[in-house]
Amino acid sequence: MIAVSIIIPVYNCETYLADCLKSLISQTLKNMEFIFVNDGSRDKSEEIIQKFAKEDNRIQLINQPNQGVSVARNNGIQHAEGEYIGFVDGDDYVEPEMFNTLYLEAKQNNLDILISNFLIEGNQGTTRKASPFPNDVIYQKDFIKSQIVPYFLEKDDLNTCWNKLYTSKLIKSNNVTFPIGMTNGEDSFFNIQSFNNANLVKFINYYGYHYREVEGSATRDLISKDYFKLAVQRYQTNFKSLFKLDLSEEVINKLKAKRFVTNIISIIHLYISSEHAFLTKYKYVNNIVNNKLLRTLLNDEWHWIIENKNKYNKWVLKLIKQKSVSGLILLVGYSNFKNKK
Repeated sequence: MIAVSIIIPVYNCETYLADCLKSLISQTLKNMEFIFVNDGSRDKSEEIIQKFAKEDNRIQLINQPNQGVSVARNNGIQHAEGEYIGFVDGDDYVEPEMFNTLYLEAKQNNLDILISNFLIEGNQGTTRKASPFPNDVIYQKDFIKSQIVPYFLEKDDLNTCWNKLYTSKLIKSNNVTFPIGMTNGEDSFFNIQSFNNANLVKFINYYGYHYREVEGSATRDLISKDYFKLAVQRYQTNFKSLFKLDLSEEVINKLKAKRFVTNIISIIHLYISSEHAFLTKYKYVNNIVNNKLLRTLLNDEWHWIIENKNKYNKWVLKLIKQKSVSGLILLVGYSNFKNKK
């Protein structure tokens, strides 16, 4: 029996794909399968995968027209035969003992989901990303539903699917899938479904996954994606009915609002910091600060939106409330200048 199926969506990853492949076929856990879903790549990604597949029959290659990472991962899930399912991105890599460590821990404790820490590799060096929940505690259903699922609604830093191992039974029996048509935040929707149906989960203090921050990706995403529109869509999603959550509408709406406001602060900072023309930035940010949904939220819930925010974020929110686009541009510019010193 296959212990772990790893699903790797691939779209134009030729620069780093060989590193990813080498790290997978070097896993100390041998009874694995590696399902590469080529999402219409236009570079040499398919050729690289085929070369490695000739040398290791655990590698499967599925080709599909370009339909996005969600369709690619869902396609991989349908073909997965392992007891557990994991994910790796085509430009990342893992330590040799990564999946052996996760599998043994999950198997020993009969876990539905196991979560590890990970390393972020960027221009400024390597950063260690730890879990927001205490390690080495087996969390049961009541805690998962009351504490971990709400965390996904409020924050972004637990979203990723590639530092986790899921039982195939959990995913397939509950028809857990990645949302089609989303270009950002699809991991969060997948995890809300997964955790909401899980009985036992555990966080471990292990760093085996290397996530690469590809230079310039954020700027390219700004061009191809409307992050503000995506944030609004997420805020307007009826999570309670969509995922049959046990939380009240009031609690869900407050958690969504916190995340929405936090995302808006990040979007404004990212967009103003980008290399777009000044007028383009001004128009985009002006559209945000005048958004009816955001204005209603800031006016009606200001007392708790502003609480526990740091000085910079408080200033951003005050300038948004004042509709001061020029003030936001000056503030972000000053912040970037100060951080470069």
